[in-house]
Amino acid sequence: MSALPLASVLLVIGLWQLAASFMANPQVLPGPVVTSLAAWRLMLDGSLFTDIAASLTRVIEGWLIALAIAIPLGGAMGRSEATRRIFGTLIELVRPIPPIAMVPIAILWFGIGWASQLFIVCYGAFFPMVIGIYDAFRNVDKLYEQAAQSLGVHRVALFRRVVVMAALPSVISSMRIGLGLAFVSLVAAELIAASTGLGALIANARVTFQTDHMLVGMITIGLVGFLLGWIMRKIEAYFLRWR
Repeated sequence: MSALPLASVLLVIGLWQLAASFMANPQVLPGPVVTSLAAWRLMLDGSLFTDIAASLTRVIEGWLIALAIAIPLGGAMGRSEATRRIFGTLIELVRPIPPIAMVPIAILWFGIGWASQLFIVCYGAFFPMVIGIYDAFRNVDKLYEQAAQSLGVHRVALFRRVVVMAALPSVISSMRIGLGLAFVSLVAAELIAASTGLGALIANARVTFQTDHMLVGMITIGLVGFLLGWIMRKIEAYFLRWR
């Protein structure tokens, strides 16, 4: 079974090479070898690592800011009817607006720079996390709480040891989804309003018609996204090792 993922990757690379060989103009679709050489050149001059570092820093910072808001707000909405009534309608009204639609107003408010990109990342990550965390706390089985109360568990300990632990698997899943959407939102923002980052690499390559650089940026986005997902799965396994 362990060979199947590698086989699927090799199959895609083979189909990619086959498609590139039929192109009259190799600039339209560079093959795997040409793209690999372009990636090597970008790594040698350090620009690829600079773009990866810039994108990762923006993603992590924006995601952490969104998480710092989503956890208390989502938890409060899940446990308090009054909080749910105050914030629920507002969240449902704003949530359908895609992050890419917020890019122009982010530039207007914060300019072309770090702040506008952080805003887009926070916006993209916040709503899936707050909704997921809200559902996690709201759907905690009341039987758990009743059983703990019957054993004389104090209210604070009840929340910390029963409610939080019961909601934790769904909370971590929401964090994973939020991190993935944070990365997608950032790349969209970098395509329009950034001078560094993987999105900016693709945008600059489009202007200069360096298709091999565009493919390097796209593949790197996939690899970085895969790495972030792997890290989150390891974190999930660590915190949920009691299951």
